[in-house]
Order: sequence, then C-alpha cells, then structure tokens
Amino acid sequence: MKFNIINFLLITIFLTNYSFGKMKSNFKYTNALINETSPYLLQHAHNPVNWYPFGTSAFSLAKSANKPIFLSIGYSACHWCHVMEEESFENEEIAKLLNDNFISIKVDREERPDVDQVYMTAVQMLTGSGGWPLSIFITPELKPFYGGTYFPPEDKYGRTGFKTVLTQIAKAWKNDKANIVSSADSLTAALKSVEKAKGNTGEAITEAPFKKAADNLKLSFDSQWGGFGGAPKFPSTGLMRFLLRQYKNTGDKSLLNMVTKTLDQMAIGGIYDKVGGGFHRYSVDDKWLVPHFEKMLYDNALLSITYLDAYQITHNPGYKKTVTETLDYIKREMTTPKGGFYSSQDADSEGEEGIYYIWTPDQIIKILGKKDGKIFNKIFGITTSGNFEGKNIPRLSEKISDPDKIDEMLVKLRIEREKRVHPAKDTKIITAWNGLMISAFAKSAPVFEDNDFLIAAQNAADFILSNLVEDGKLYHSYSKNKRSGSGYLDDYVYFIEGLIDLYEADFNVKWLKNAEKFADSLISDFWYNDDSCFNYASDNHKNVLVKFRPSYDQALPSGNAVAAMALQKLSVLTGKEEYKQKAERILNRFQNDIKKSPRGFCFMLCAMDFYLHGATEIAIIGAKDKKEVFSVIYNTFLPNKIIAFSENGDDEFLPLLKNKKIIDGKTTVYLCKDYQCKAPVTSTEELKKLIRSH
Repeated sequence: MKFNIINFLLITIFLTNYSFGKMKSNFKYTNALINETSPYLLQHAHNPVNWYPFGTSAFSLAKSANKPIFLSIGYSACHWCHVMEEESFENEEIAKLLNDNFISIKVDREERPDVDQVYMTAVQMLTGSGGWPLSIFITPELKPFYGGTYFPPEDKYGRTGFKTVLTQIAKAWKNDKANIVSSADSLTAALKSVEKAKGNTGEAITEAPFKKAADNLKLSFDSQWGGFGGAPKFPSTGLMRFLLRQYKNTGDKSLLNMVTKTLDQMAIGGIYDKVGGGFHRYSVDDKWLVPHFEKMLYDNALLSITYLDAYQITHNPGYKKTVTETLDYIKREMTTPKGGFYSSQDADSEGEEGIYYIWTPDQIIKILGKKDGKIFNKIFGITTSGNFEGKNIPRLSEKISDPDKIDEMLVKLRIEREKRVHPAKDTKIITAWNGLMISAFAKSAPVFEDNDFLIAAQNAADFILSNLVEDGKLYHSYSKNKRSGSGYLDDYVYFIEGLIDLYEADFNVKWLKNAEKFADSLISDFWYNDDSCFNYASDNHKNVLVKFRPSYDQALPSGNAVAAMALQKLSVLTGKEEYKQKAERILNRFQNDIKKSPRGFCFMLCAMDFYLHGATEIAIIGAKDKKEVFSVIYNTFLPNKIIAFSENGDDEFLPLLKNKKIIDGKTTVYLCKDYQCKAPVTSTEELKKLIRSH
C-alpha cells in the first residue's frame, strides 16, 4: 500500500527498552492530565505540553480549532517513553510547537489497549515497525496519516528530529490539508480491511497444524541457549506450553527437551532475578544474560504456569523453586494490601537502568564476608570487569553444591538490596493481568500444598469481584481507589479462566457461578456473529476507529484463543452447550490462519488440542483432606483436566458430579470422558493406573 503524504518524513525507528520516568517536583505547568488516575498520565501532568486525555473534549477542540491531533501512547515501564518526555515534552520550544499547531493527547496503552491496537497497526503499516512510545498524527476525526515511535528532539545520526517532524506536518496541514485527509482516509480503509468479516470455514477441525507448528519451532530453536530465534529473546510461553502438550500427545522427547533447555537457561540467566525472584521482561542478548529490567505482572504469571507445567512432567525441583520464588516475589512486592496485584515494576531507579539489580564483587564481599563472598562471586560470575556496564548481573555459572547455603546468601543480599532506592511501581490493577496471576497462584497452590498461594488467589479474585464489577459487567482497571473503563475481551476471558482454576484449587462453587455470569456477559457484549469470534472491544468502548478481533498471540495470549479454551472448560463444568458451540466456531473461524502460520497461534492450538482430545473429567467424592488422592492428580501433567469435587456427591449445579456416589466410605475418584466414566477407584495406586491408561 502506498500513501502519498509526507513520505519524506518516514524515518528508521526502533523498539527499545523500558523504564519509569521521574515525577516532577517543580510545577511550573499543569495540564488537563492532572485529573487522571493513571500513574503514567499523571507523570505528564506538569509538562509544558498542553496535554489532554483521550476523549470527546479533545476531539471537539481539534475540530473547532482546525488542528491535527498529536497522539502519544506509552506506559509506565517504557524507558524510551520517558526519554522522549525529558528530551521533548519538557522542552519549552517543542511544547510551543505542539501547543500552537496541534491538539496533544496522551494515552496510557494499558488503560486503552483498544486505542493502542488501532494506532500501532497504523504505524506498522506506515513504517514496517512499531513500539513505544507510539507517536502518531491523526485528523480531528481520529484517522491516522503519519506516525513513528521515538523521535530525538533534533535531527541527528541520520534520523529526523521531532522539531522537524512537527514543523513539516504543521506546514503540510496548512498548505495541503486535502492531501493529508485523502491519505488518512486511505489508511483508515486499510485498517478496516484487516478486520473484514470472514466467518467459519466449514471445514473439520483436525490436528494437521500441530506437527507443522512443532516442526517450525524445531527449526528456530536455539539448541545452545534455548529459546526460539535470536536476540532479543522473549520468554515465549505460548510456544512452550503448546510443545508440552505435543510431547504428551506424541511422546516426542525432542519437544520436551526444547522446553526444558529454554526454562533451564532462563532460570540461570540474568533475565531471572536471582536475589529477589521474578522475571524481567526479555533479554537483549541470546544468552538470557542482560534483560530489559522492568518486571511485568503478566510475564511472571505466564512463566510461573509454564514452569509449573514442566514441573508436573519432570518433577525437577529447580522448576518448583523458580515458581515458588516468583510467586513469593509477587506476594511480597506486587500485591496490594487488599489483595489485588499491581501492573509492573520499573527498570530504572536513581535515574539509571538496572542499577537496583547489579553488583560489584566488593559489594558482595562486604555483605557476605570475604569467604562466602568469594564463593558467591565465583558461582554467580561476579567479576571486577563486570558483565553489564562495569557491574554484574548475577548469572549462575557453576553448579551449586550447597543450595541451602546459597539461599541464605541470597536472602542476605535481598535484605541489603531493600535499602537501595526501589524501582517505581505502576500501581494500576488491571483485571486481565490479575486473572492471569490468579491462575498462576491457584494452579500452584495444590501442587505445592501451599495455602498462602491459595489465599493470594482467593484475595485477588475477591478484590476484582468487589471493586471491578457492576451489574454483572467487568471494569478494566483500578487506580487511586477508582475503577475505570469497561472491561475488554482479555479482562473477561483471563478472569473467567482464573476463576475456573481457582475453583479447581478450593472447590468453592462461587467462583464457577461468577465465571458463568461473566461468560454470559462476554457472549452478549463481545460476540461478533458475522465473523464467528469475539471483538476485543464492546459497544461500551467509545471513539474506537476500528474494532479488532484478536487471533494470534503477542506478548499476551490471544483473547479469542483464551475464550475458546475457557468456554470449553466452562461447558464441561456447567453443561451449557452454547459455550462449547462458541468455542468451536472460534476454532473453525481461525483455521486457515492457523494452517498458514501455526507458530503465531500456539494458545489457539492449545484450545484446539482440548477440542480434539476432549477433557479429562475427574469427579472426586469424599474428604477434601485426602491429600494423597489430590496429590496424584495435581502432580500429573493433565493439561485438559477438569476437576469437580463434592463431599457427598450428586451435586445439582455440576453435571460432572451427577449420580456420583462415595464407595465404602472412602474418597472416590471417577475418570470420565464426555460424562461417560470408567469404574471408580478408591486407592492412590488404582488412581495412578487409571490415569496412566487414560
């Protein structure tokens, strides 16, 4: 596609690392963002730029003033968002250019992911790349015509500076507005064509894409360092979870080895915080050594679940350690007093990226003493030359002979590290991301028999139900004691799945009843019948140029993929056939896309696996404290399992428990497929045999 306006402005732009800007102490200026609740927007409330929040007031002002809109989209953990703020948005000369010629709107992409999707897609069409900060110019009718990511303030290194961009666009708007409007119309039409309804293929759903996806991953697998492809390396949880399912289905050990190699290398690498637990966003190198240091809630949730799945297959104690340390970090540093989970933790502190996390040999020796310090430095590769800007990111370089002793050292370092200036947190509570972390805690709690993990999941679920729900509808985020924004597809489906996982951990049916309520709202508000799948945004989301229907996985699982999985599970648990039918239509709708590029649809492939192989239905009747029975089930990798429990059996709400009785007063387990059950068993040995034969 060719756009005929200001092509001379297009520059090479790049996706960069992240951090959290400093709050300003001198308030010479105050703009309309001062009334917002987003920590990211509030950071810009005292810029000399006359920022407005995304909304009708700003749009109306642009129309009446006949000015184009400069739309800047970022988020709290974005390093280059704050570099651009310091270089350009705090620059009074640049601010004057913006204030005189544009209506400037600032968006927190985590509050308005639907807006971000539209304009990120537009920038990718224009430039071939994307990232944040997203800097895009749109008409008063919200149609995009030019954009990029980070711009330096001045022309340098062959890149066009922000001053030049602003000056030339202002001139073009004044002298050639008709051409700009024509280009904006063309780009908008292209955006809308992306989501043209396709509907169901009508073809039978088969396993054909599974082998193609696995073979593709084998080709891109890094056999030395793990992961798929080269630097930068992201922890692609969807790929790994799909491979674990395929290993279970095929017995192909090479698939398991790809996952374990990746998990092992990440756990010893710098991407994993050895001292405090938890994972950083991604690695800039192929060895998982140097991360972008921000920590995102959703990454840590998805990785915890992936390590848990691998633990259930291998029973590798290292995977258990990684999961428990990560969840302990979330409990300690990322949980609100009322139980919700914060969004992210910054990369920077004291104005430097990663300084909170790095060490010198002398610092280690001062804390641990000369003898232990030298041992620690040797094991974790802490040297005088350093591996990151003259200092060191701890990376396990030798096998640990005395893990308890090393754990004691790490605790001492964490206590000492607490005295440093902490990276800032984005304290927004996002329903979708909380849903993912609820799943992580709920799935881990029974496997590791950790009641604190269960309580964390319960508290977070109760927080969402108490603070982010009204009339059966979910809200998207919560900040400064205020909920905001109607829930998106991800909010519904991630939270529904979290509630299902929580039910399977504590068997409190209130979680399932809420999941059913939200599933009904999801279908009512988001289902797009013409295209046999869910829109990302509902009619409650205003001023959205294009409503996208997510299919492939990005940093987060595709909302339609998670919907297909969650609705199938809920159908088994509640007996509602409509849920399964919707899931089937989603899988059928995206079949052709999956066949063309299965690697991009790994969470959808997991849902397809559930559909083709069916649920492993487990009904348990008897005493909840029969730990050995539950231990067999929870410590076995059964990715399609659905568990229902009753002390007395024959539960009216759950079809899986219908006509199920306790035998000889012993806790009794029924293993079923499509509600057709094998002979019940009452001993752990019988249960193990039953599961092996399933």
